[in-house]
Amino acid sequence: IRSDYWTPDTLAQYDLSFARRIGWKWEAVLREAISYEWRPPKEAWVLIDWGCGTGIASETFLAFAGNNKPRQVLLTDRSELAMTFARNKLEVLFPAIQTESWDGVLSSRVPFVLLVSHVLNELDDTTLSRLECLARQAHALFWIESGALVNSRKLMEMRRALLSAHYVIAPCLHQENCGLLTKANERHWCHYFAAPPNAIFQDRDWVRFGRELGIDLRSLPVSYLVMRKKSAHPESLQSRSRVIGHPRLFKGSGRFLLCSAGGVQELSLKKSQNKALFKSFSKRQFAAYIDATPKA
Repeated sequence: IRSDYWTPDTLAQYDLSFARRIGWKWEAVLREAISYEWRPPKEAWVLIDWGCGTGIASETFLAFAGNNKPRQVLLTDRSELAMTFARNKLEVLFPAIQTESWDGVLSSRVPFVLLVSHVLNELDDTTLSRLECLARQAHALFWIESGALVNSRKLMEMRRALLSAHYVIAPCLHQENCGLLTKANERHWCHYFAAPPNAIFQDRDWVRFGRELGIDLRSLPVSYLVMRKKSAHPESLQSRSRVIGHPRLFKGSGRFLLCSAGGVQELSLKKSQNKALFKSFSKRQFAAYIDATPKA
């Protein structure tokens, strides 16, 4: 058993700094899922926060859940200190919701939504397999990782493993095999960039945090996966293509990766061909979708 690297003080400091940055990633992903009319189960349901840390995933999710919040939040983490911190925080923020540490046993058929956040770099194969089994049972899965190549690839493999049981909501707009898992695209990976709140750039504590730790506050790279049981998948999600990461823009032209049901293509675009599309690329939006493949 590995020793606990947390202390009450480091948990509190982490929750005010690095966890906030993870929370902004969750906000971007949840905002996108909700924009495509994803909603929690209509009946009583449970939220499971797997590898909860300070509880930032649950905290952010509950803030987005609207009136149909879960009846219970179950927290699990290898750190007892982290679970206690997260439980105490959520009990203050959401006193009407029962919050408990979870032993990993599913004792009823109540539907649950599974949250997983920044764990892939800590899991061995056995634990990852168990997590996959849990994900298969979930009504919906929200999984967020860093935008690093290795973790992104592992998440793409998880998507492939879960396709038999779940529909993909995001980031993909199709249910086909991942086009990035082909030999031709092995140098690419599925990642995006969330936007932090503008206010932090006028906050001296955040500016100092970024400067002293060498962190670019403007950039929040993220890989993620949102899936739900095969029941009521919104058909509208399958009509568009998604731009992966940020397009590389030059003077009057650009190159970008485009993901669609037909696979992943690396395309070029001249500004003169489609000024509106080129302008939209320059805005560096988190969810960059287009209705048709532009002509190269």
